[in-house]
Amino acid sequence: MAPRLGKQIPEERLTRFMEAYIACEFRAAEAARAIGMSKSSAHANAHRYVRAIRSRVDFKTALRGIGLDPISQAQKLKDLRDALMVKWNAADEDWDTFDDGHLQLEAVKEINKLLDAYPAEKQTAEPLTINLTVNMEL
Repeated sequence: MAPRLGKQIPEERLTRFMEAYIACEFRAAEAARAIGMSKSSAHANAHRYVRAIRSRVDFKTALRGIGLDPISQAQKLKDLRDALMVKWNAADEDWDTFDDGHLQLEAVKEINKLLDAYPAEKQTAEPLTINLTVNMEL
């Protein structure tokens, strides 16, 4: 694909946008507003800026920079494994707290996938021999 002709984004502005993009936790329109764009220009042009900086941003480093590392993700999974839900108890006119079984189950499934706790059994493939006899007499 040939490069698009048109207005080029100044290098200094791209650098400021990239810093704002990481600081705004990868919200492009918010980053565009942070570098001085109007609200409508930010929404209309943020995708162009993201496309221009995409090759420059090391997303693993950037995610770690905003606190999204394996330790924080493990902590979040632990929190989800212990999730609670509240329901209104009309008789007592108060909130009751229960385990959120569905969310806890999904968190445990994800943890087990990451730990490879329940790998699927691998069946050995044995050759299958089929003997077919056809009687051609009528």
